[in-house]
Amino acid sequence: EATYFDLDKEAIANISETGEPNLEAIAALNPDLILTTQSLGANSYTLFSQIAPTVAFDIDERVEWRGLTRLCAEALNKQSAAEKLSADYDAKLAQLKSELSQPPEAIETSVVIFLPNEIRAMGDNSFPGSILSDVGLSRPPSQMGKADLRNISIEALDQIDGDVMFVLTPQSNTALADRMRAEIESVQANPLWQQLSAVQNGSVYDVELYWVFGNYIAADLVLEDLMVHLTETI
Repeated sequence: EATYFDLDKEAIANISETGEPNLEAIAALNPDLILTTQSLGANSYTLFSQIAPTVAFDIDERVEWRGLTRLCAEALNKQSAAEKLSADYDAKLAQLKSELSQPPEAIETSVVIFLPNEIRAMGDNSFPGSILSDVGLSRPPSQMGKADLRNISIEALDQIDGDVMFVLTPQSNTALADRMRAEIESVQANPLWQQLSAVQNGSVYDVELYWVFGNYIAADLVLEDLMVHLTETI
């Protein structure tokens, strides 16, 4: 199975170090077609179109990543490959549900990311939120029916509590990753952290940043994490 760590480096090009697409890097690839989403804005579409024919999908890849894959497959005439990805995901989803020792709605599941000077809970309107919804897992009130809850104060840590908590923890050696790990250590050293139910139950799990990526490769890895932590401990 492909992961972010073993993709063909000759077939995959890095077109961004900052989050903004590098137009020179894209142009250097001499693409025949550019696929993107309208979330990048009309200006990006105009610039991309100067490089190659461009299709900008009107879709939210954070929660509609399955639909985005289907649209890309239609544009590339690879519908059968997309159908297999979808079927494999559904099969793994069914396996996870069958191995839970209790109904998924009985497991309140929190997803948290600690950024420099910011505690953020990832809501339903996020990539991991969409997968937890597919599983049928319940969410803390702070993460239900909404996008990310940002700038949570240390005094309001109870808003990120749940039966289970997944903490997005980078494994890379970048400066940002170092600062994120320092933020995690700072919060976890606070006495309020120890009062959380998930902490007291030993149900806080570190997971990698593929939890924020909206595609089938990442979704497969997220389901594997859920399989390990929810079926062995719940």
